[in-house]
Amino acid sequence: MSRKKNKTRELLSEVVVSDMAADGLALARLNDKVYFIEGAVPGDTVEALVYRDKKRYAMARMTKLLRPSPQRITAACQHFEHCGGCKWQHLDYPSQLHY
Repeated sequence: MSRKKNKTRELLSEVVVSDMAADGLALARLNDKVYFIEGAVPGDTVEALVYRDKKRYAMARMTKLLRPSPQRITAACQHFEHCGGCKWQHLDYPSQLHY
């Protein structure tokens, strides 16, 4: 019989994304900790739900876009949100080249 830990998930509010990381993850820093956020782009201000919390970093999913970045665009593919094949379609092309 396996035991599951009772984990409480932290909701981050008003997180400003500062950079991009590997695999299409956005990067934000809060209180000397790095947060990798799925679905965000640099310049976004988001709410995010932490699903994996380590000592020096955490993984989170964007739950709400509060203020979009000027670099954010509408993805060309209608399946972008669900498929996962293209990681950066919501980021304008010059920014994709930069990162």
